[in-house]
Amino acid sequence: MAIRELKVCLLGDTGVGKSSIVCRFVQDHFDHNISPTIGASFLTKTVPSGNELHKFLIWDTAGQERFHSLAPMYYRGSAAAVIVYDITKLDSFQTLKKWVKELKEHGPEDIVVAIAGNKNDLGDIREVPMKEAKEFAESIAAIFIETSARNAVNVEELFQKISPFTDVVTTNLKLKNPSDRRVCFKVKTTAPRRYCVRPNSGVIDPGATVFISVMLQPFDYDPNEKSKHKFMVQTIFAPSAVSDMDALWKDAKPDDLMDSKLRCVFELPSENDKVNDVEATKAAPVMNSAKADPTAASVPAAAAAAAAAAAAGLDDTEMKKVQEKCKRLQSEMSKLVEENRQLKDDGLRMRKVARSDHMTTNSTGLLGREASATSLPSLLVVIAAIFIGFFLGKFIL
Repeated sequence: MAIRELKVCLLGDTGVGKSSIVCRFVQDHFDHNISPTIGASFLTKTVPSGNELHKFLIWDTAGQERFHSLAPMYYRGSAAAVIVYDITKLDSFQTLKKWVKELKEHGPEDIVVAIAGNKNDLGDIREVPMKEAKEFAESIAAIFIETSARNAVNVEELFQKISPFTDVVTTNLKLKNPSDRRVCFKVKTTAPRRYCVRPNSGVIDPGATVFISVMLQPFDYDPNEKSKHKFMVQTIFAPSAVSDMDALWKDAKPDDLMDSKLRCVFELPSENDKVNDVEATKAAPVMNSAKADPTAASVPAAAAAAAAAAAAGLDDTEMKKVQEKCKRLQSEMSKLVEENRQLKDDGLRMRKVARSDHMTTNSTGLLGREASATSLPSLLVVIAAIFIGFFLGKFIL
């Protein structure tokens, strides 16, 4: 039976019951006098899930402020993070929001967040309403559950809920602005709780491209169920100064908006868990003197749908062609590397030959200078002898 490992990190304020939840889940035990965690503790538990085993690698972090800087060491690389708060302490719920913000900024992109309100056996002194906590969890697409480590309530269910989230599926949506003006965009879906879209709005500069990550949260898939999920990408020309995006979309006229709609098709993952990139090239609205062309929105919508179908329609034959092409490219790369190495060797040999020729030329030049320097005194002696003989002959005669 296959074993799938799942790294889980527990975060939250001190005293909220993180260690008690882990102890209850791993050892089915509750310690009334449990000591505060120092740094972090590590425990594991393997549980059956369908046709495989899920091995939880659990990091229980300390809640004290002096250990806060160590937290990134433990949630980095985690598949899921469980942020725990105490339902009887409102301050612990405010701290939870800070952890959510930190995970969004510094945590793994596809990390699954679960919010656990612990100590629900003390409901008579509750300070955090369940409705408020649940709405906050839904606003960040997180799992929500209330637990009681003392009474063993919903502890197993908490880890069951995060267990399937090792299979988060991410698809990239590519938005391109071919116009010469800045364009604002917004991505909407009919199933906001099922998908996590990052970013879901923004501004695209002229000629620029933006990649949108659409993360499908795992669920009990029924192959006989027809998918009714849809996405809509809205665009509008951006004014010269965009300060309030919400007000811009709220005050936008229907004639100034362009809508492109995409329909979702679920496909079972291949052996290599490939991720399809869906490219939707967004054309800015074609503006007349006062209003947009009513037919402008239909063309990009059809193009986007065709692009989605093309990206999702790779069959086995095409995949084989792609693999063969990759092999050819690797072979060509190896040849280029070998040629580059030979060129380097040839260059080294040529430089050595050039140095030896230069040294030979220098030696020849030195010998020539020495010979000329040696012949110069001899010539002077001959000239001196001629003059001496001339003067001696003149005096004698």
